[in-house]
Amino acid sequence: GYELGRFSGRVSFTRQGTALSAGNTGAGNANAGITANPDTYVFDRGFNRIDVALKYFITENKKWTMFCNLNNLTSAGERATLRDETKVLNDQRFGMTGEIGIQYKLF
Repeated sequence: GYELGRFSGRVSFTRQGTALSAGNTGAGNANAGITANPDTYVFDRGFNRIDVALKYFITENKKWTMFCNLNNLTSAGERATLRDETKVLNDQRFGMTGEIGIQYKLF
């Protein structure tokens, strides 16, 4: 994060590597994961995600704040595959989301 006077900013980076699905996690299949047959292993594929949060404190006591939050700037999705990248079981795309507003803190 970074703060200068009344301005505050944060950029975060999340990396999730490819992992063998334990079943019912991520984009994985609830009935999959580790089985007796390696050809049926399901993998939750890795992704990178970047988020940005900006704030400006309108008043010195920080009761009034303008904010802007942007999530998933890379539009990273979640993908589950069977054994290798070519056999896609599930591919979910959420896109970027954001919010902008003014906040008042009561306490």
